[in-house]
Amino acid sequence: MKERELADEVEATLSRALVEQSLVGVYLFDERCFLYVNQALAEIFGYQPQEIIGRLGPLDLTHPDDRPWVKEKIRQRPTGELESLRYELRGLRKDGTTLWCELFGRRVQYLGRPAVIGTLVDITEHKEAEKALRESEEKYRALFEASQEGIFVIDASTGKAVIGNPFLARMLGFDSPEELVGLDPLDFVPEEDRERVRRIIVEEMFEKDLRKVHEYRAFTRDSREIWVSAIGVRINYQGRMAGLVSVRDITERKRAEEALRRYAERLRILREVDQAILQAQSAEAIAQAAAEHIRRLVPCQRVSVVLFDFEAGETTMLAAHVNGETAIGRGTRVPLSALDISEGLRRGRVHMVEDTSALPDPPEVVRRLQAEGIRSYIMIPLMVRDELIGSLNLGATEPGSFSQEQIEIAREVADSLAVAIQQAHLHEQVRRHAEELERRVAERTARLETANQELEAFVYSVSHDLRAPLRAMEGFAQALLEDYADCLDEQGRDYARRIVAAAQRMDGLIEDLLQYSRLSRMHVEFHPVSLEQVISSVLTQLEGEIRAREAEVKVVPPFPEVLGHRSILEQVLGNLLSNALKFVPKEVRPHVRLWAEPRKRWVRIWVEDNGIGIAPEHQRRIFRIFERLHGVETYPGTGIGLALVQKGIECLGGRCGVESEVGKGSRFWVELKATVS
Repeated sequence: MKERELADEVEATLSRALVEQSLVGVYLFDERCFLYVNQALAEIFGYQPQEIIGRLGPLDLTHPDDRPWVKEKIRQRPTGELESLRYELRGLRKDGTTLWCELFGRRVQYLGRPAVIGTLVDITEHKEAEKALRESEEKYRALFEASQEGIFVIDASTGKAVIGNPFLARMLGFDSPEELVGLDPLDFVPEEDRERVRRIIVEEMFEKDLRKVHEYRAFTRDSREIWVSAIGVRINYQGRMAGLVSVRDITERKRAEEALRRYAERLRILREVDQAILQAQSAEAIAQAAAEHIRRLVPCQRVSVVLFDFEAGETTMLAAHVNGETAIGRGTRVPLSALDISEGLRRGRVHMVEDTSALPDPPEVVRRLQAEGIRSYIMIPLMVRDELIGSLNLGATEPGSFSQEQIEIAREVADSLAVAIQQAHLHEQVRRHAEELERRVAERTARLETANQELEAFVYSVSHDLRAPLRAMEGFAQALLEDYADCLDEQGRDYARRIVAAAQRMDGLIEDLLQYSRLSRMHVEFHPVSLEQVISSVLTQLEGEIRAREAEVKVVPPFPEVLGHRSILEQVLGNLLSNALKFVPKEVRPHVRLWAEPRKRWVRIWVEDNGIGIAPEHQRRIFRIFERLHGVETYPGTGIGLALVQKGIECLGGRCGVESEVGKGSRFWVELKATVS
């Protein structure tokens, strides 16, 4: 067991160190800048990684002459999910010198944005080698011997190597370059690739001299598999046609590319898992989506998602898959004691059993797994705010089936799964609360409707049952004054007049209360209303009162249309004009002025008087119901008029107010929405 754990740890460490310790440059960039470079790439260009990451883009490391086409290549849309890129270009070091680079990459999605991930190698020596071989035999020979790339010459007629350099000999496991002479290069190529490589040598190098770079697998003398990159050029060697081939060992780069490919594929599948989880609604659907997709990332025969209820002491199965098929058992409840819940799992650590057959006294659930043929399993904790809510469980039929990398992948899925399940639970709680609120609102609405019906009954009672006795009192008192005035002394007649006045005031008060109640319950439909017509109608209604007070009423047009309700607006302006005529000292002739003032989307209507005015501390009180500042003997009224004004304006969606000073009159205003904004 310890040896297996040690092997897994070593493998994981090597996997993590592969990119950083690789001699091949590794990068990740988007359209703006490099998101990652390893030490090897930074050293190739004479930088430290932190001088490049987040500060420089690929164009900053590209020779100015190559930037236009490189920029175009970067901006091209990908033709596929993992489109491969491969180019040779000139680079620019930090010190301003030029180098040649060979770039290999793939287009991926990184954090929701398009990016390119890949490797880069310095092929400056490779390029210089080609140039030197063509320019001068002497330079060729020196470079041939000292080159840090494998170089050999192959005879066109025999297909055998006639010369090779020391570096190639070491690459293939030979002691000296002389051992390469007479060997067939195809002997170092896997049998399934030999025909393809032979066509490359014959057709591309000897017949067409295409000078293209090719990559293929090869075997060394001791049967170790490597990856090589080769480029050939047709030459005349000692009077006969031959091919000069330059070979580089790209095994490390291929390993890095494979690791990057697997990582890109992992990101893609994880994105699909996240999307599937986000599209699901309930906790069960979320768990089902995760269980269906995770087998693409972690090979296993059994997947389940279980929630824990520590208060109830039981678990609930949300999803179960066996060999890719949905298993019966969703919603099943099992006692917590039947599961293998370790203390480490409670603290957020993965619980792993590498061989179920080695457990001396397995729990009930593990015995069931053994019956299904499961030999190893892992339990990935589902954590929300450091609290264990369940586990994602993976089982396999072989002992020790789960590597450290696979466990890390499963943890990533489990983290997303836990958050999504918690959100689904919160959403369900909100839904239940909403239903409860709707039920309460419905109950209160029903009670309100009942109260409104009772109010309507009360209003009917006030309108008919209370006003009838008042009118009888007023009628009998009036009859006393008219028919029995001679039988009453002056005090008796005064009492009768007071009864009439009190009954009239009470009737007026009841009428105003009825109007206030109707406004509170009135359903208002808004229409364009002509202010000129409303003011004309109000002045006609108050014509007798205006004549009696010998008042001067000045109407200053224009009056634009407003959105409102005509009868309510007539009631509002009627109360304001009546107050303007009423609250003026008896010895003063009333002067009233009306005008309108457009204010963007509103129209403000002013009613100005020369009355007694209102002190600032009372200007808010006067709009309350039954608020009076003066006795009824001085200024008659019910104290409801301005309350009716405010209630009516509220029904019309407007505002009202007053500007006043004691002894200098008042300016009341109401604002309504204009028909044209």
